[in-house]
Amino acid sequence: MFAAGIWLPACADKSSVVCSRCSGRGHRAADCVKPFYRVCNHCKQLGHLVKACPELKAKKESKEKKEKENDARSESEVSTTASEWSGKSTRSRGSRKGNSNGAVGQWQPHHWVLSEDEEREARKLEKKLREISALERMRDEGRVLDVLQLQKLQRKSEIEGHDILRKVRLGYRRVVCSRCSGCGHRAADCVKPFYRVCNHCKQLGHLVKACPELKAKRESKEKKEKENDARSESEVSTTASEWSGKSTRSRGSRKGNSSGAARQWQPHHWVLSEDEEREARKLEKKLREISALERMRDEGRVLDVLQLQKLQRKSEIEGHDILRKVRLGYRRAQLPALAE
Repeated sequence: MFAAGIWLPACADKSSVVCSRCSGRGHRAADCVKPFYRVCNHCKQLGHLVKACPELKAKKESKEKKEKENDARSESEVSTTASEWSGKSTRSRGSRKGNSNGAVGQWQPHHWVLSEDEEREARKLEKKLREISALERMRDEGRVLDVLQLQKLQRKSEIEGHDILRKVRLGYRRVVCSRCSGCGHRAADCVKPFYRVCNHCKQLGHLVKACPELKAKRESKEKKEKENDARSESEVSTTASEWSGKSTRSRGSRKGNSSGAARQWQPHHWVLSEDEEREARKLEKKLREISALERMRDEGRVLDVLQLQKLQRKSEIEGHDILRKVRLGYRRAQLPALAE
């Protein structure tokens, strides 16, 4: 016969069998009428689990009591400092009444903001507290923790009493949002829509296509081009008027040739020379390259130093004398084919 983990002979008395649940004699644990209780993994006592352990409950209550005392002490310190500032402001009220509320306003809760270093430290401490909460849930479920995890659990009160977390509990605002520049929340929690950074002026709220700086540069460039075109047209018209004056003065001697000089200045007689045509083609090729670079910049790509220098030369190339002739209507020359 097998009872209580011990092999007993068949003739053994049942009174010698000990129950492993209630420590009674005459029956086994399978036949025990008393309810079954698991052993508490914290105090190793029968009758309750870790969630209802009286030792853990007493520790938790003492810890909450200490936290309340620490918070009350912190609030008293802040209120004492605020009263000192308010006292200074009341003493200086006789000289400047208009600024009497300045010192008190500095101690209003909506002006309390954590620094960047304090925010980083607060995030580290909050991460540690989340890990400790996960370990507490594991312990409540009855899992066995190792030595390092138990040491981390013992540091919970130390972490919760840190000065930075006390500031957070007192209402200090968190870091500035990188999207809307508001305090008290991060960009991940911001309710305002997301805007990409302009690759030209590095400002939020618009892209390169709508950059106000580029728009102003473009408008000024177009204005200069119009002024240059108007100046070129005025020079050409002045030269044409001089030739027409010469032709009218010589009209009395040879009337038949009176329209010859004027006909030389008609637009369909303006033709570029071969050298000017070659130079015009080089300049037009450079302008096409610059237009491709501008499209790359508008798409948000990063340009190197040489490409940026080429972009800056656009106005210089467009103001060249040969391209001004092309815009005025000069006919292009046909270059001879290369000899094979």
